[in-house]
Amino acid sequence: MSSRSDDHLLQQLQQLQKELAQKEVALGQQDILCKDQANKIEELVKQMAEMEDHLNHSYNQTLESLYAGMMQAKEEKEELMEQMAELESQVEAAKEVKEMILEQPATTAEDSEELLSLREKLADLEKRLEESNQQLRFLEGSAQKAQDEKRHYEERALTLQAEILKLNDILKEKESALAMAEMSAQKEAQMTASARLIQATTPAVGAPVSYSNTSDELCTRLAELESRLGVSNRVADFLQKSLQKAEEQSHHFKNQKSQLAAELETIKRQLLENASKLKESNEKANKQELQIQELIKKLEAAEKSLSSTYQHREAKVQEAVESANSGQKELRHKISQLEFRLTESRRFAEFVQSSLNKLKIEKETNEAKSNATIANLEFKLKEGSRVSQFVQQTLERKTSEFKQLELASMGEKKQLEFKVAEASRMTVFLQNKLKETEKKSSAEIANLQFRLTEATRMTQFLTTNANKAAENMRKQRDEMNLLEKQLETTRGELAAAKSASKAKDGILAAHSETVTELRRKVGELESRLSVSNRVCDFLQTNLSKAEEMKRMAEMRRDDVEKQLSILTNQLSETQSKMQVLSQMSDDQAKKIATLMKEIADTTDSLTQTHKSVLAERNTALETKEEETKYLAAQIAQLEFRVTESQRLSTFVQSKMKSLETDKNEQAAKYEAEIAQLKFKATESSRMAVFAQAAVTKVGEEKKSIETKAAREKAKLEFNLAEAKRMTTFLTNKLKDTENTLQGCLKDLEFKLTESNRVSKYQQTSLARLDREKQCLVSEKAELEFQIDQLKQNLEEKELELFARDNYTSEFKKRISDLQSQMAMAEGKLSVAYRMNDFLTKSLSQAEEEKRMLQSGH
Repeated sequence: MSSRSDDHLLQQLQQLQKELAQKEVALGQQDILCKDQANKIEELVKQMAEMEDHLNHSYNQTLESLYAGMMQAKEEKEELMEQMAELESQVEAAKEVKEMILEQPATTAEDSEELLSLREKLADLEKRLEESNQQLRFLEGSAQKAQDEKRHYEERALTLQAEILKLNDILKEKESALAMAEMSAQKEAQMTASARLIQATTPAVGAPVSYSNTSDELCTRLAELESRLGVSNRVADFLQKSLQKAEEQSHHFKNQKSQLAAELETIKRQLLENASKLKESNEKANKQELQIQELIKKLEAAEKSLSSTYQHREAKVQEAVESANSGQKELRHKISQLEFRLTESRRFAEFVQSSLNKLKIEKETNEAKSNATIANLEFKLKEGSRVSQFVQQTLERKTSEFKQLELASMGEKKQLEFKVAEASRMTVFLQNKLKETEKKSSAEIANLQFRLTEATRMTQFLTTNANKAAENMRKQRDEMNLLEKQLETTRGELAAAKSASKAKDGILAAHSETVTELRRKVGELESRLSVSNRVCDFLQTNLSKAEEMKRMAEMRRDDVEKQLSILTNQLSETQSKMQVLSQMSDDQAKKIATLMKEIADTTDSLTQTHKSVLAERNTALETKEEETKYLAAQIAQLEFRVTESQRLSTFVQSKMKSLETDKNEQAAKYEAEIAQLKFKATESSRMAVFAQAAVTKVGEEKKSIETKAAREKAKLEFNLAEAKRMTTFLTNKLKDTENTLQGCLKDLEFKLTESNRVSKYQQTSLARLDREKQCLVSEKAELEFQIDQLKQNLEEKELELFARDNYTSEFKKRISDLQSQMAMAEGKLSVAYRMNDFLTKSLSQAEEEKRMLQSGH
């Protein structure tokens, strides 16, 4: 019976060994799957790095192409500026010629007809100039559109972190702009005080009105050309600044990208180190299981030898079997714990995969947010540019109006000076003539007689009474006396007019100086007002940008805190696992010690005849002791690794705390900067309101000055009308002026042909810009196609990962089925053990009855 029970136990042990071998094979397969997954993750990381390199390369290529296009546009713009300067010089020459024509009044009908024909030619030439100007405007608009598109492509390449640098630069510019606004406010106060003093001391003189519509039109055209030149210069400066900023931002973006790549590599290294540590712990657990299995085999061999040699001590053998059963239960418990560890390792692998997926999702969301913020910033930049263009146009219009008024006042002043000089010259001529008449009285008498004869002839021709000739002669003599009296009165009036004109010239010079000073002050006030308005808009846009950046920083802070919490959880899990492993090793050492004590107790009860068997068992126990020492050394290593992991966790926590403190400090700095910006915005708005009030006051004062100047101008014109009657002899100079006008017309026709040639050249340059734009669009399409291909590759890889996850889930189901089968087998084993116990008890009872019977016999 004992042999049968031993065979049954051996069969059960063999079954257990087979099941353990199957579990070891399953564990090896799971380790292989984990390694494959780790390799796949590494491949995905490499692919992501390659994608990033490819995107960086394409981004650099696009930046280079855009920079080349900007340089070409800049060269073309310089050519346009040169052409505009030539046109301005031509228009100024035409304006001078026209002023000369207007200064010379017409006398005869033929001269007036020739002037009309010349004016018609001028009108035709002006129409041609307007057409060429329209073409130039169209070309400028197309060039600006091309530049706007290039700016759009450049701004698409920027990131949110580069915008933080922009905000810092903008804050510095705001401080400087506010300082300039304060200085301008002080200057405005000083200028207003000086203007009031000048107004109190000097009489106001307004800007004179132009004599003809043609001169006004030429002045307006000149002002428009000057405004266009100013706009083109500003656009060129803005393009240069934008290119410099784009280069600086690209360098900063590359540095930040390298920093992010280094941080990702450190995180990946930490994950790989944790995975390697888990693999090492699993391998050590497997080694411990193998050692335990070897100990079980040795114990079973010892039990067999004891049962075969010592039949009279079956009770002790049964106790040893029970202890072995308890050891087997403990081993099963350990096996279950190892299976739990395997499940934990799988869960950790799944957690790593889920965290990688979350990181991908977060990356996509961050990219979407960055694109949204880039679009918002582009819209705001367009709005700011539109507002700045409107302000620039208004300023240019006002400056052109002031320039026109100044030019008109200067022209009228020159005309008045010329007329006064002519009047003085005529007075001198008349005075000389009177002196000559006094010297040559006889010649004058002859002249008077000739005039009398002419008068009598005219009277005879007009009248029919020949009898009244003598009376008419007397009347003519009386008229001659009257004429002489009128000559004397006119001499006195001319002297008075000369003195009055000199006094008025002095007054006009003083008034013109005051008017120019007032106009300059008004221009300065308007420019300061526009600057303050621009500063206000700029501050408002920067406030909105700062608030958006603050929100983005808070979102990033939350993401970083989540990632850090995940890493701390992972570290805590690894620490708990290492503690469980250390506890398991301690339990195994305790069990081995108990087994050693039991074997020592059994050796004391054995006889001297079986010392050789005991020696063999002692050698086996010595080997077990060595194995226990080896296990103790491994446990020490595990404890050392646990301490290292704890030290790493403390180091990571300290780093997290430092990062949190840095973020809090940055948030405080941002809030302080936002408060400063709000205060500066309120100050700038207050200064803008004050500047507007000052401008309104200056406008009212200007209107009053203009009304007074108009009154004085009417008086001067009335006085000069009398002097014009004396300057009719200047009509002979019209012929010379007509010849000069014909030459100027020829020059203008030649300049028109040159402007048409320039417009054709600009059309060719615009066609070239359109071609470059199409090339850029095609390059963009190629980049989008490459990005779509990369996305498809990522989707395929995600599908492969999903299939592998399904395979792992199926494998887990199989393992759970095997575990259920193991549980069933363990139940059957427990039933077999019970049956074995029952049989041993029945055998012991039968042997006792047999002994009783033998003793009875």
